[in-house]
Amino acid sequence: MLTWLDRIQPGLLQRSRFLIATGSHHPPTDKDLQSIFAGHLKTIRPRVEWHVATDLASMAAVGTDSLCGEVYINRRVLEHDPVIVIGSVEPHYFAGFTGGRKACSRVSPTWLR
Repeated sequence: MLTWLDRIQPGLLQRSRFLIATGSHHPPTDKDLQSIFAGHLKTIRPRVEWHVATDLASMAAVGTDSLCGEVYINRRVLEHDPVIVIGSVEPHYFAGFTGGRKACSRVSPTWLR
């Protein structure tokens, strides 16, 4: 996906930041990062961060859910426009499904201009 994005918008990877949504899992290891970013890791590594679900200081309250619980989103998402979400929704052994809650986007159509 990153190779394709860089092909249709040259220089995109050099000016982008990358936030990895790990949910409640551990931060990615170097091996994990290599698997996620493959040949692009060396170029983008200084701009790769990961979301820590328990770090409320890194998040902003954006409203409430249907059960009146506070909804938080990582501040990085609010600081950048556009935001492009790359991921999947997959079966999860304990939680039913994974990935869906981590996907939210505000993609500006002006990005492709």
